[in-house]
Amino acid sequence: MKTIVYADGGNSYFGTQENENLSYWKEYGSIRLYKYMYKGYRYFDSDKDIVIVYDNVKWNKNEKLKRKNNGFLGIREYILM
Repeated sequence: MKTIVYADGGNSYFGTQENENLSYWKEYGSIRLYKYMYKGYRYFDSDKDIVIVYDNVKWNKNEKLKRKNNGFLGIREYILM
C-alpha cells in the first residue's frame, strides 16, 4: 500500500509518498498552510492505496459524494487550522 498526495482540492499532485501516521500528514498540510485534509483510500487494479487531499475549501456533502463516485472511498475530514 502506498500514499498518494494531492493539494488544492486535487489540482496539484504531490506524488506517491511513504506511509506515515495521521499526525505526520496533518503537520505536512499545516506547514503548507492548508485548512483541511481529506483522507481516504482507493482501489487501483487489485491494490488499495491511501489517498490524501489538502484543500482550503471545506467540502460539502455533494462534493464528498462526487469524490466517492470517482473512487475516493472512506473520506474523513480533518481541520488543520
